[in-house]
Amino acid sequence: MPQDLSTYSLHLLPKNTTTTTTTTASNEVSVQLAVALTERVDLIPFGPYEDRVEKAAESFAVYLHDTWGVGVATDCGGTGALLFLSVSDRALYVSRGEALERILTEKRLDRVISNMKPLLREGRFGAAIVKALEDIQQYLETGEPTTQELRTEMLHDLLPLGLFVSMIGFILWGIRRQRAEQRLYAQVQTQLSQIDRDRAEALQGRYQCKSCPICLENFQPNEAGEFKTGSDGLPLKLLRCGHVFDETCWNEWVTNGQGNIRRCPICQQDVGTSVDEPPPMALHQQQDQQSQQSQQQQQQSQQGQENAMQATTQQQNEDRVFRQFHRERNFRLARMGMRFPRYVRPDLVQRWSQSTYDGPLSRDPNFVQSNPRYRQ
Repeated sequence: MPQDLSTYSLHLLPKNTTTTTTTTASNEVSVQLAVALTERVDLIPFGPYEDRVEKAAESFAVYLHDTWGVGVATDCGGTGALLFLSVSDRALYVSRGEALERILTEKRLDRVISNMKPLLREGRFGAAIVKALEDIQQYLETGEPTTQELRTEMLHDLLPLGLFVSMIGFILWGIRRQRAEQRLYAQVQTQLSQIDRDRAEALQGRYQCKSCPICLENFQPNEAGEFKTGSDGLPLKLLRCGHVFDETCWNEWVTNGQGNIRRCPICQQDVGTSVDEPPPMALHQQQDQQSQQSQQQQQQSQQGQENAMQATTQQQNEDRVFRQFHRERNFRLARMGMRFPRYVRPDLVQRWSQSTYDGPLSRDPNFVQSNPRYRQ
């Protein structure tokens, strides 16, 4: 049978009361704590296996609580608490009267049970029961939870949700970052593929610049497919050496100290600053003019010699175009290394810039290994 352990001055309120009152002698009530220890309980009437243990412990604890008459009946409800432990079933439950619900809250009882579990795992059942009774007695002496305790319990309840939301956010951030890296890699791969195609055209002497070597953005073609407008929407900046840039990029290049207004940043030729100088011509226009001049000079020669001279001139022009392109190509690679250092590393730029390298840039194994898909 339960024993009357002590008498506490409790803030017991009638049912449906939401405000506390001052403790007086009239609300000093007797609180009884009872312990029921058994080896095993009958689990058959309590449904599926995973639910039977908890349901059986709760049902049997409430039954003993009511049968033994633990506690004192008051206007606020019963003042008893019963600790039930089934050893073999590893079942544990604390039943308490309505008068103690505001003091022995669900969170407090969860802490009582949590403090018992380490001792129960060691087989120290007596010590576990004593620990539970001490914790319950301390809560009874303390009274209802303070605002700080309730706030702490709320934060404790929200912590798993916060961790879950943080985990989902981290996963989404990782997916977004991975997609951004894949888009950036695809952009670099596209530009390297374009350089490979431009090299093939330069070997045939018909290369035409289609993007700004400084910012690497594509020029805007007109209806005829000619590139006369930069990515900034302004007319292209054509230098006397034949290299072409965005007007905005060229102005920034020469005004921020990176380059000299009189020298081409690609071939380092003197391009002058006088407005009376003849308008600049694209590289392929220079080639056409030189070819026409060569043909006019050879009109008086025999037809066989003329054909040989034309072939020689054409080969010279193709060689000149390729040399000019090779300088522009190396300049572009250096700019890509500055803009995309994660994928175009300095060692790649150095190797690709050598005159002996003739492989495709976009399929270089060292570059392909930087694909974000391979780092997953």
